[in-house]
Amino acid sequence: MLDKLGRPRVALSKLVKERVKTAVAAINNFEQTAADIAADEGYRYVACGHIHQPEIKTLPTQKGEITYLNSGDWVENLTALEYTPEAGWQLYYYNQDPRMTQPAEATLDATDVAADANAATLLEGLLAEFKIK
Repeated sequence: MLDKLGRPRVALSKLVKERVKTAVAAINNFEQTAADIAADEGYRYVACGHIHQPEIKTLPTQKGEITYLNSGDWVENLTALEYTPEAGWQLYYYNQDPRMTQPAEATLDATDVAADANAATLLEGLLAEFKIK
């Protein structure tokens, strides 16, 4: 078909492979640039979410190591960053959380019910503010 249009044949797998290599290089460049900027400004951590790749890693810079944190995203990866004094920064994976695989009734306690009721009251008040009179 391409011959009839006067265009050269294209190896789709080669094209995809080249695009993936370019994308990986761009991601690595983004991460390193973010780390370099953080180091230049005197920070030890940089937190990003722009490229949606959940990751925590140490990157070297000319001014020392920077901890690169990427939260991923809540749509495709269902990930977030979380911090606790005991464990430090970690990636939270919704799909790996055992509390998310239990039936809703089994995970509710009196505190959860009270918090939900309070949230419902707040939401009701907010919605009332936006009603057209």
